[in-house]
Amino acid sequence: METDKFGGTQLKDFEVIMHQIAHRHKRDFDKFASGVGIRNVAKYIDRGVPLMWGVYLTPEFEKIVAKRQPRRDQATAADWAETVSSERRNTRRIKPKLNGGHLRLIVGYNAETREIAFSDSWDGNRIVWVTAIEAKRFSMPAALYALTP
Repeated sequence: METDKFGGTQLKDFEVIMHQIAHRHKRDFDKFASGVGIRNVAKYIDRGVPLMWGVYLTPEFEKIVAKRQPRRDQATAADWAETVSSERRNTRRIKPKLNGGHLRLIVGYNAETREIAFSDSWDGNRIVWVTAIEAKRFSMPAALYALTP
């Protein structure tokens, strides 16, 4: 991916390499301008295709999300839908840190609570949930991709 010695890969380099890999393996590499949303995510996840998601890493937001994960696991769907609504208000004031980009893998969604599940190789591949609105706010522009059969 043309990662330099200081770490990091530019999205334009990533896109070029992914197009080459897709072509070599008779796959399509799709890029979405419409961004992260339940409808976009569902369209691919329901077909078993995870999405590569470009996100701005923002430490304050990351801490809030990590702290709420254990509570999510213990709540009923109805209770969590109510809780996550107020949680989303708590993160609304946080601005994305525009100089800290990263790619994560979207692996699921919950239409009832309007959440998106992602996995991050830097974080032991555990599943983390964020609201679709939060995902949109912290997404890099036009950085949602799928490698499809």
